Amino acid sequence: MDQARQPDGHRQFEDMAVTHVLGGLAESRSRVFRAHLLDCFECRARVGELRAIASNLADVERVERRQRAAKQLETKPRDDDEDDDSDVYVEGTSRRLRLFFALGLVAMGLLASWNFLVRGQVARLEEALDQQEKAGVVRELGATWTSEQRAEGVVGTVKSYEGDIVATLDGLGEVENEVFGIYLLTAEDETLDRRPLVRVNDGRLSVLLEASPKVSRLLVTRSQEITSDPSGLTVYDAVAPPQEPAG
Repeated sequence: MDQARQPDGHRQFEDMAVTHVLGGLAESRSRVFRAHLLDCFECRARVGELRAIASNLADVERVERRQRAAKQLETKPRDDDEDDDSDVYVEGTSRRLRLFFALGLVAMGLLASWNFLVRGQVARLEEALDQQEKAGVVRELGATWTSEQRAEGVVGTVKSYEGDIVATLDGLGEVENEVFGIYLLTAEDETLDRRPLVRVNDGRLSVLLEASPKVSRLLVTRSQEITSDPSGLTVYDAVAPPQEPAG
């Protein structure tokens, strides 16, 4: 099973891109961002886009300056008042260009953030669909595990297929946001994997797990802490079916 994607952890680098192009990052953060750019194609592309905007705006400002210089050469010298007006015009135009440049970078940053959020949502949807598809295959084709122990009122099934395990339990209680620990064990009760607390809604739990061939037991406990070995009240205990000999 693919690891869940976490786009939020990348958000800090998205926010750094504009400041990096403007040269406003502190030295320590700049080193971190430059190191990140070596491994992140998306951020390199975004920095390239921002630098292209900055370059285009700088070209516009240079053209404006050349046009003003050419106009001054073609016209007669003006009196002092007219010179003062020209200076005001030049200063105002420069301010407008700087403002346009800043607004362009802000707009680019907002667009990048929006694209990042959309990509994150798409990634989460794709991950959820992939999980559902895998779970459906396991439920349809998987081998059923034998239930060894279960808490009163709890019903469920555990199935496995080609390295994936689906555990589906019901009757776990109506406590809002109650949590449970899931342990994957060997035949000798050695813990191979343990999962962070799993949130349960409406008394149901359904989870897709990736397991090595050594896993022969799945244990669900009601516990507020995931320890190296199973702890807390056992809610469900299932054993994998015997594996067929290779060859």
